[in-house]
Amino acid sequence: MRLLSFQADHGPGWGVQAGDGVVPSSRLGVDMPASLQAFIERCAQTPGFAQQVAARAAVETATPVRSLTLLPSVPQPGKIVCLGVNYVDHAKEGGNTVADYPALFLRCATSLLAHGAPLRVPAISDKLDYEAELALVIGQRTRFVSEADALQAVFGYAC
Repeated sequence: MRLLSFQADHGPGWGVQAGDGVVPSSRLGVDMPASLQAFIERCAQTPGFAQQVAARAAVETATPVRSLTLLPSVPQPGKIVCLGVNYVDHAKEGGNTVADYPALFLRCATSLLAHGAPLRVPAISDKLDYEAELALVIGQRTRFVSEADALQAVFGYAC
């Protein structure tokens, strides 16, 4: 199941992607959480809820994605932890070396862009770097989780 966030007339909304469209959460039942964050939390607390939502979305009429203004996948993430200079070929292109340990850094939610949104180049920059991005969305709180159990905390991903 693919989820999208978008700007609706009444404010931010979310829905389930269905082909070239999206089924807004408002069409998926009265028990549907109002925000994507609340949906992720509910899925962590209610086994099978995501599958129920996917089944509901499969029988609803989708709104064309092109008619929506998209928002970042997860509009208000709790935190964004990034891993830098970890892709060998890209590091070499930039004249960087890959360290023995990955470089971690934080980003703020206001630096996120939606798919297709214009990128503003800061006046102090003379070029932009490109990267492939993959974000894992953690769906539940964890602490001291083992490597074997780590993927159980992953809700999904965004590219």
